[in-house]
Amino acid sequence: MHEQGDHQSRARMPSKPLITPQQRGFIQELARENWMPMRNRHALGRKFELRPAALPSLRVVQNIVHHYRRTRLGGNDKRKAIVEAVRRAAFNGREDDHDALTFTSDYEESGMPVVGNGSDARPFLVGMPTKALLRNAVRDPGIFVLHLDATFKLNSVGYTVLVCGINDASRSFHLLALFITSQLQEGH
Repeated sequence: MHEQGDHQSRARMPSKPLITPQQRGFIQELARENWMPMRNRHALGRKFELRPAALPSLRVVQNIVHHYRRTRLGGNDKRKAIVEAVRRAAFNGREDDHDALTFTSDYEESGMPVVGNGSDARPFLVGMPTKALLRNAVRDPGIFVLHLDATFKLNSVGYTVLVCGINDASRSFHLLALFITSQLQEGH
């Protein structure tokens, strides 16, 4: 079917798959449940019985998910707002027993916590206990076991949440603090 060096065919070239309003709504529904874009894309194929070639590109699904999270779910993770929240709740000694307080591994000369940006050079690490929770640790170290448990991808940026607590002689778990960190490092 070549005439004068050009390919001539009555069939149209396949066009890019378009997202229907129903598909967009389905992607947004999954974004509310914090599904990752690649998982959304595969679920879209199963729900609407699309062959892999007919699926929208991952970039299209990512754009829909990120736009929806940023504009409708408040998932913008603005660093300035996070730093302000950590500093507002920073330990100052005047908290009530059950007020959440925050601490970091580094402080400015003024006593305010330094909140990292999540990079390797400035990791994000914030601890969140209350005075009442910390009082649970004031006991003989021979009668309890310290536990650290890491849970992954529970928040929108995928930072690790560390749960710190103790088990007493009756095997009851007592929470001491939660930590959110951008990096896991082993010190030897």
